[in-house]
Amino acid sequence: MKMRNLLRSTTILLVALAAACGGSGSGSSEPGIEAAFSMTNAKSARNQAAPPAEAGQTFYTAEGKRIDLENGFLSLSIVGLNACPSALSDVTKVLAGFFVGSAYAHGSAVEAPEGVVDVSKSDGTRFNLGQLPAMPGSYCGVELELLPLPQDAPGGDVGALTYLSPCYYPDSNTLAQVPGAPVQPDEVRHSCYKISVVTAAPVVRVSFPSPLTLGDGKRNANITIKIEYDTWFDGVDVPALSAGDGHARQKLVDNIAASFRATTS
Repeated sequence: MKMRNLLRSTTILLVALAAACGGSGSGSSEPGIEAAFSMTNAKSARNQAAPPAEAGQTFYTAEGKRIDLENGFLSLSIVGLNACPSALSDVTKVLAGFFVGSAYAHGSAVEAPEGVVDVSKSDGTRFNLGQLPAMPGSYCGVELELLPLPQDAPGGDVGALTYLSPCYYPDSNTLAQVPGAPVQPDEVRHSCYKISVVTAAPVVRVSFPSPLTLGDGKRNANITIKIEYDTWFDGVDVPALSAGDGHARQKLVDNIAASFRATTS
């Protein structure tokens, strides 16, 4: 609650400073106009029929390789709402922070510390990210930033951007499938990894399906950020990623940045 109040106070202060600097238009927020942010995790369309996992998440990469994800830690923040290209230039960014967390599972899973998102939780888990005052105007998206994990998270002591605990089945998709078989014969051999990915933190812009206009006609909006985590390992050499390979690391981070979807209501 103290952190939320601090973020709210910081946002109001920045809005006031923007108005003092002579932005065009009204240059100030209007009482009662708010944007509420939340996050949820989900599989993409191709993995909707993937078998359920006892704990964590099971899915298949674009190459048909099975992944059992026991942990997938991220630390995120909202940088601001992005004004539509045709909107007036007096839209001030609304600041906030993601403060959520939890985990599960092959025995390597750990509990996510405060301030960390774990995408391996049950699909549809919703994290309430609070409400913030917003400027009147039209918005076409939201800007997110991936942050280094906190010190008390796995990998946080080395500045990791994400911590992953995947079990990787390299023989997947090499044998003909056997209908009704509980485990495919090419999904027996596997290796489990604990991977701390240290790399530069990207800023990610996520577009809305249609412009969001806030003002007298709509004073409250709900913005949901969905993370399609099952795309993270597409084209990624998991053993090389575990060994610290730069190309694998960059591919993973690019996939993470492309996995965000945003909806408004």
